[in-house]
Amino acid sequence: EKITIHPLVKLLWEAGVQYEHKVIESLKKENPGKTFCEIDPKAPASETLAEKTVAAMQNGAGFIYQGVLMAENKIGRPDLLVKAAGKSSLGDHFYYPIDIKLARVDGTWDDGNEKLNLEYLWQLHFYADLLEKIQGTRPPDGYIYKTKSRQMHVNLFKTPKKYREALNLLEAYLNGDPKESEAAI
Repeated sequence: EKITIHPLVKLLWEAGVQYEHKVIESLKKENPGKTFCEIDPKAPASETLAEKTVAAMQNGAGFIYQGVLMAENKIGRPDLLVKAAGKSSLGDHFYYPIDIKLARVDGTWDDGNEKLNLEYLWQLHFYADLLEKIQGTRPPDGYIYKTKSRQMHVNLFKTPKKYREALNLLEAYLNGDPKESEAAI
């Protein structure tokens, strides 16, 4: 069922979209030689948009904004895919994900470094899983882009805690298997 979205939530969503646009414009200015491809951010994710994303990857676009990644029965839409030098099924380059968040600092470690939300880590790892299937190589790194001074590096070879369990739970739920869903909890 559809529910009514509170105006404050709508305002927060709009602020997030505006922040994304500021980040994208900043990246374009900082990287004038890189090509930029936008995959219709207002359109719902679809096979057509996934095909356009793969075509942009094959053509070597420097940045792909709101690309759609599809593999098997999974779909993801990272805010940004960035081209990097390296071997993949695409040739002499591959892509890594960046997610742009208009978010507060939730806490810091003893050394002063900011802690990342587990959900943010899971999201980037999910995109890395999809990218690995699409381009034949797993990107080693991803980033959560909060502000220029708060670009958080994520090692995509180090699986975050409970990530696999969360995926298994979601798969069981989507497959309509309540016993498996409960067992995964």
